[in-house]
Amino acid sequence: MKPFFVLCLFLPLLFSCTATSSDAETTQAMCSDGIDNDVNGYTDCKEASCASFCSSTSTTDEIVTPVRYPYGIQPTTVNMTRQRKLFNSWLANHYEENADQTMARVSFQGGGGKDQFDRTISITHTVSEGIAYGMLIMVAMDTLPDRFNRLWAYYYAHEDLKGLMHWMTYLFEPEAAKNGSASDADLDAATALLMAQKKWGDAAGNTVYLDAAKTLITAIQTYEIDVNSHLTPGDGWGASGVTVKNPGYTATAAFNAFAMATGDATWNSILAANYDQLIQCQNPTTGVIPDWCMASEATTVDSSMQGSSRSHDFNLEAVRMPWRLALDYYWNGSLEAQGISKKFSDYLQTITAGDATRLSQGYSWAGAQLTGKATPMFLGAYALLFSQDASKQALVDYLYNSMIASDIPGYYESSLQLIYSCTLAGLLPNPSVP
Repeated sequence: MKPFFVLCLFLPLLFSCTATSSDAETTQAMCSDGIDNDVNGYTDCKEASCASFCSSTSTTDEIVTPVRYPYGIQPTTVNMTRQRKLFNSWLANHYEENADQTMARVSFQGGGGKDQFDRTISITHTVSEGIAYGMLIMVAMDTLPDRFNRLWAYYYAHEDLKGLMHWMTYLFEPEAAKNGSASDADLDAATALLMAQKKWGDAAGNTVYLDAAKTLITAIQTYEIDVNSHLTPGDGWGASGVTVKNPGYTATAAFNAFAMATGDATWNSILAANYDQLIQCQNPTTGVIPDWCMASEATTVDSSMQGSSRSHDFNLEAVRMPWRLALDYYWNGSLEAQGISKKFSDYLQTITAGDATRLSQGYSWAGAQLTGKATPMFLGAYALLFSQDASKQALVDYLYNSMIASDIPGYYESSLQLIYSCTLAGLLPNPSVP
């Protein structure tokens, strides 16, 4: 493990290695970070100097500016006031800094089980996925890079020997709670670094985020892409060819961005191979994208894929795939992303008779509803699924507004709700475009 002083020596441009307790709370960032920056007993909107940032008429439009993507459809009206509320709620519930404010983590939600030290997995644990989600959220919602830098510092301090973050850690301790990487987190973290370069690095005239991204991209290519150019679920799954695949991990927009950032055309081949694999994994009739599928035969479900841990349904893993496909279409106009999305969305349109209130929280491989009405996380996924069809503006508007209407306490659902709303709003612009 890397002791934290190494970070302070080699990454001075990314973050301060001293506390900021003497700072007056006089900026939007300080007035929404959950920290008593000037140590006077008042935090954020309880601080008198934050009044101008906490007014009921204040909106995020004054802080971050959404963009319109070159492809696809977005909500007709973006509710930035609600976006800021969801962000502040997420910060209060899941974002946590260490004592000297040099690192930050996103708390996990638990769910039982034990880590390798026999500790019960709970909110005191951290997953690499959450760190990467936090980095994406910060680059979308923050005007200053401070919190982003602290999250990246946590990722960096908890890398394994291959240069990829262990998928589970514990609070701010250096040891891994569970070893090995999760490739979705690494792809998202590298993409967030490229976005941070565009947002903060270019303006400052340095390449610190770009350099960090390139190092991470090299590690991903070396340890998480197999001999068939397919993404593996992590760096411990073997490079000789994966037997099972998690479609929800496959960040095709990231592959495009990596090709542009590195100038390495290999990423174009990786992109093509993984789209072929996604098409194979998709049910050819219903268009359902499963949580897990066999790499060799999409319709095969072996014993390792039975049960909730490796479901063959569109459920809690695959719910991320519409977002990943939508990003590649929003940014690059990917016809492969549009085709995969359209097959599934056309089926949903048919079985619900165009009534969005009938959309379910997940679908079986055969296309049957799983459980009840869609939660905000699933509503956001469906909005992104339909965003690539120009005739579905009213449906996207309805799903977007329904998604952002509820506050969700859980780590996973609230993180995806916020990321999906940021994406639809236009707060995750293509890092490859000047």
